[in-house]
Amino acid sequence: MPERSPAPSRNRKASYSWLAFRIAFAGSAVAWCLSTGMTEIVAAPSVNMSRRLLQDATFTQNELEAASSAVGGLRNAGAATARAIIALRLYEMMSASPEPVTTVIEERRQDAEAAVREALVLAPGNGFLWYALFALKLQPDGTPDPATLPFLAKSYELAPWEGWVAIRRSPTLMPMRAHLPEELRKKAEAEFRVLLKQNILPPIQKVFATADPALRMEVLTHIEKLPTMERMRFIRGLSRELNGKVEG
Repeated sequence: MPERSPAPSRNRKASYSWLAFRIAFAGSAVAWCLSTGMTEIVAAPSVNMSRRLLQDATFTQNELEAASSAVGGLRNAGAATARAIIALRLYEMMSASPEPVTTVIEERRQDAEAAVREALVLAPGNGFLWYALFALKLQPDGTPDPATLPFLAKSYELAPWEGWVAIRRSPTLMPMRAHLPEELRKKAEAEFRVLLKQNILPPIQKVFATADPALRMEVLTHIEKLPTMERMRFIRGLSRELNGKVEG
């Protein structure tokens, strides 16, 4: 695979312009498909676009910023949601930087919060966006701001069992579940156990890395029952998760 240049090429810039065109005229629908180092833009349902933006770890900061600029002038739910998720990804990238700069991280957080709020005006039924607004307002010690708990409740109301939301929501909530009201705590625990039952390993690994002894034992009891290959997948993923936390 050819090495990517740090700045978008002429063809890549054209792709971002095409992205803006598709969002404007195909109606809230984009997805990125990376193939042989090139970006291909295709029409896709808005939920699929959101999933791809959230889950595809191959996007670089330059690509995300260029894509955000390409849809910057559009005012529809799909474009606003894309901008919000891109802003969230950029904030997460900066937070995970080996040498994070506190002031820059806070600027990124504020940008992400503003983008999420703007998107919610156009897409108030998006359960992920309500979760994102809650997560962006966590207190410095990682516990929830009581004023933002209605955002989390709204997220569960709108997206109670959507897997692509749960894989983000569960690793955030399980470490803080003791600080949640009883109803939200029960929802968070039930959501995690669904992920556990379905062997959705990445969020389980994230939760395990910060879990209390009782929760770790519950996870290990489940993992022991899995086939050998699944157990090895879990161990490898957990090792990457723990090493990343140590290095970060």
